[in-house]
Amino acid sequence: MVDHIDVHIGSRLRRTRQFRGLSQKQLAQALGLSVQSLDNFERGVTRLTAAVMSAAARRLNVDASFFFKGLKVAESVAGDRVEAEPSVRKDNVYLFRPRRPDGKLFVNGGA
Repeated sequence: MVDHIDVHIGSRLRRTRQFRGLSQKQLAQALGLSVQSLDNFERGVTRLTAAVMSAAARRLNVDASFFFKGLKVAESVAGDRVEAEPSVRKDNVYLFRPRRPDGKLFVNGGA
């Protein structure tokens, strides 16, 4: 199942790769991936691992948080809607405090 967050991240990866003038083959080789794997990441079919996202960010000269820019609402693994509220800004990275649908903050792993 394709998740809207994976599609968003993949889309930003693809657009940034294209903006930098790199082909899928060039970026895939730089990341040690097959072209098919990179294409799946860019279409949101496969979820990027933190390691691949970090390597892609370095190669594309962006911060890893760049891939999340523009997301307004996050979906939990169970499919519950979780509102993300900016709480702290540190070194140009926003940390978020997730909220449950009833407006209460998730605390201690969502309990």
